[in-house]
Amino acid sequence: MIYYILTTTKNKTPPLIIMAKQLKYNCINHPMYIIKANGEKELFNRNKLATTLARIGLKTDLIDKVINKVETTLSRRPTSQEVIRRALVELQKNNIAAAARYNLKRAIMNLGPTGFPFEQYIARLLETYGYEVKTNIHAKGFCIYHELDIVAHKENRRVMIECKYHNSPGLRSDVKVTLYTYARFLDIKKSWEQEKNSLNDFHEVWLITNTKCTHDAIQYAKCAGIKIISWRYPENQSLEQLIDNKKLYPVTILLNGNKMIFSKLTQAGYLLTSDLAAATLADISKKTGLKERLLYPIYQEATALGK
Repeated sequence: MIYYILTTTKNKTPPLIIMAKQLKYNCINHPMYIIKANGEKELFNRNKLATTLARIGLKTDLIDKVINKVETTLSRRPTSQEVIRRALVELQKNNIAAAARYNLKRAIMNLGPTGFPFEQYIARLLETYGYEVKTNIHAKGFCIYHELDIVAHKENRRVMIECKYHNSPGLRSDVKVTLYTYARFLDIKKSWEQEKNSLNDFHEVWLITNTKCTHDAIQYAKCAGIKIISWRYPENQSLEQLIDNKKLYPVTILLNGNKMIFSKLTQAGYLLTSDLAAATLADISKKTGLKERLLYPIYQEATALGK
């Protein structure tokens, strides 16, 4: 804390005020550490935040404005979640569509609490990319039967897909997840190799997760031939890139919504913001039982995201 001691000397700035101003300057320019979701500390990096803001389509002048505001309003021991909240506040004032895109990772986590809505969301995503999909399929393995999250089919290739959903920031999918996924694939493979004309044969096995994967998980997947789609990986086909390319945002990305509204929307079949934008406000109200005045700001957001 900085104290300004108001002593007076004729026609001169009191030396203690000069010292206080210098102390304040040093505090502002002192390196700032951010506490990450996993408890680790890292230096606040303007360039890292600027890259994220540029990725969601912000122009340079607005990027600088948001970062400057974030820097000057952070607490003394800021967390990464606080940085996100501060940035969201500024984005909502200037660009509601960009604010929603910035909220994508948290929005996917809010699909929970179980992994089932995430599986349904990924199924919709794959359908948009030309796959025929089935969810919650039982497949015979050599040792046991397996319940598969998603089976996808495209161009005479069948894909077994394991969805790993996390609803808390800071968690990563580790090597145990890839080991488990590959073990299930091998058990099913051993079964259909012994049966002629089996309908359970798979050409590929994928792991799709809404968080990052550990280094060991990625290394094992590369070695075993498992395709991983996760947050920020792979470089040109990461989960958020696949979503952004087709603007397949979940309704939980909408900043004017809440758990009750999202629950009503998904139960009525509105899983994506594009589902809302393609409908009329009256139809949404009728199917969800929500009043139009409550739905209007959400509907406006959904329409803006589709542009």
